[in-house]
This record gives sequence, C-alpha cells and structure tokens, in this order.
Amino acid sequence: MKLNDALKMKGEWDVTLRELNQVGADLQRLSIDQDRIRKNLRETPKEAEVYATYLKKLSDQEKEIDALTAKQKTLVADEFKARKRYEDYLANIND
Repeated sequence: MKLNDALKMKGEWDVTLRELNQVGADLQRLSIDQDRIRKNLRETPKEAEVYATYLKKLSDQEKEIDALTAKQKTLVADEFKARKRYEDYLANIND
C-alpha cells in the first residue's frame, strides 16, 4: 500500500511538472512570435490591410500570455505542494 501511495503522489507531481513545462514552452513560443510580429509591424505601412491583422494577433497573444502567466503561477504553487507532499511522505515512511 505504501508503494502505491508513493507512486500516486509521484505521478501527481509529474503531471504538474509536465503542465508547468508546457506552459513555459507556450510562453516562450509566444514571445518569439511576438518579436516576429513587432518586426513586421515596424516594416509594414499602417495603411496596409495586413497591419491591422498584425495588431489584432499581437493583442490576442497578449491575452493568451496573461492567461498562461496566471496558469503558470498556479502551477508553480501546485508543483511545490505536490513535491512537498511526496517528499514528506517518503521522509515519514516507517518500515
């Protein structure tokens, strides 16, 4: 039973870590894309139809970044709790 409990806790911790890593990768991807969009905005005349498209995409990405940043903050706290729970459990196993 103890091994199953430990494996379950480790699995929960691993899931949280994977989610946290995915959010970090998504934020990095968005940051790179925003650099590209900003460069395009600088080089595109404001009268061009695509200029408005770039602005909208940049605005949409800002909203996505805000949501991901909030999720990341929650996941960091969840990861800390899951790791602590797992480590505390292992430290308190009496054979």
